[in-house]
Amino acid sequence: MKIVQFGGGYVHKDDVPNYEDDEGTPSPDLVHRPTNVGSSSNVATRSSTSLEDHILGLNQRLQDFFLLSTSHHEEVLKSIGEVNTRISNLETKFDAFTHDVDDMSEEF
Repeated sequence: MKIVQFGGGYVHKDDVPNYEDDEGTPSPDLVHRPTNVGSSSNVATRSSTSLEDHILGLNQRLQDFFLLSTSHHEEVLKSIGEVNTRISNLETKFDAFTHDVDDMSEEF
């Protein structure tokens, strides 16, 4: 058994390819194979349809969220307006009370 160096390792001399014998023989024609092996157009259609459905669902959710945030914003503004009105009423009552106290202190 004779082992010879071939490439980056050692192999048996009978396993080394003989390129001199192959010079006269033509190389076999390469067979062109499609790149999308194992897939069909139905799968692509189904996935694109599901993607479109997913995008439409996201669009609907976004619209619902926008309407919800708008209504929430309006409720917050209404609550702030009510609080502002109550504070104004309290200020008016407090101002009336302080004027009465000032008037009473002047009398004494």
